Amino acid sequence: MAKMLEDTFAEISKQLPIEQRAQFIRNMKKIVRADYLEQLSRQSMIKTFTTDELNALADFYGSKHGASAMVKFGAYMGQVMPAIQAEVQRGVQELQQSQTPK
Repeated sequence: MAKMLEDTFAEISKQLPIEQRAQFIRNMKKIVRADYLEQLSRQSMIKTFTTDELNALADFYGSKHGASAMVKFGAYMGQVMPAIQAEVQRGVQELQQSQTPK
């Protein structure tokens, strides 16, 4: 989780001027609770997946291709997360506007 977050922060920081990127990454590492997200992720996986599915995931992520995919996952999340957040926010605003009495 910590590595994925670090990659995500690095990717998101590319939206900032170069002189602000390192400080942004340092700040995010201090603020975002990787241990909390790790615990939440584990609990959610246990609730969601069967033992066989968890074993299959472990086999995949332990494989050459799975390990390679995980190395890239933080960068992927950093690329798509800003758009996901913006689109969800836009959707909420549109929903709120449509429910406002005219």
